[in-house]
Amino acid sequence: MITLLDNIFESYKTINATKFSFQTFSNIKGNTPNETIAQLQEYASARLKHLGRGGARRAYLLSSRKVLKIAINEKGIQQNNAEIEISKNAKSDAMITKVYDYSKSDSCWLICELIRPVNNEEEFFKYAQYDLSDVIAALKEFKKFQNSGGKVTKQYVDDLFLWNVWQTVNDANIAIFDLNKIDHWGINVDNKLVILDYGFTNQMLKKVQDDTGEFKDFL
Repeated sequence: MITLLDNIFESYKTINATKFSFQTFSNIKGNTPNETIAQLQEYASARLKHLGRGGARRAYLLSSRKVLKIAINEKGIQQNNAEIEISKNAKSDAMITKVYDYSKSDSCWLICELIRPVNNEEEFFKYAQYDLSDVIAALKEFKKFQNSGGKVTKQYVDDLFLWNVWQTVNDANIAIFDLNKIDHWGINVDNKLVILDYGFTNQMLKKVQDDTGEFKDFL
């Protein structure tokens, strides 16, 4: 059976990675952030395997163990900044993707560990022993309790998996809303469930809420 990880490794064998120079890439600097982003995207797209695009960033396969994320707009830069800071300050057992390197000058790009995305709800349940919807419901309940003045403790949560998720989300101020997507979860090399994309913080969600009036129950 050919897995997604097999396909990624096969792609890695065929990409033009020998022509990708990290020194050249990291020295790219345009006159404006948008110009820098465009030049970074052009350089990476011609030399690396494109893994996918979200609303704010593109991901490229840098090696058999590392992924390059490049912002495509200001929101992407903000998400990179958030992931960089969260990763630097995270506890050793935090359920997040590790960040190895990043642009020190503008946060237009970062390099993180390669994580295999969770395939579907069934696989998520296999690792979590919970449906994703139940995890989100529990996190929202913990957040509501905390907002009312309560202290969410390990004893209060009374479940090791949910406690680990809550600690990660709460310590990093990750927006619970952004975890309600199966493709934001993945499996790391230690065969553990982690948050694959965690750059959308509660501050960003608050701004969206102020602008649109939506997602109030996630704050």
